[in-house]
Amino acid sequence: LHDLGITHFSAFHNFKACELEEAGIKKGHARSLISSLNRFECHLKTHQP
Repeated sequence: LHDLGITHFSAFHNFKACELEEAGIKKGHARSLISSLNRFECHLKTHQP
């Protein structure tokens, strides 16, 4: 992830699952990361003080 310049979860907004796959991330993991990004962001916003 560091090689892709991803140092924070918000950087995933700039990627497609296929780009993560090309970087060596397994297909299922890449798709899960991208598809659940919005839910994760909402979770952080509602659970941080």
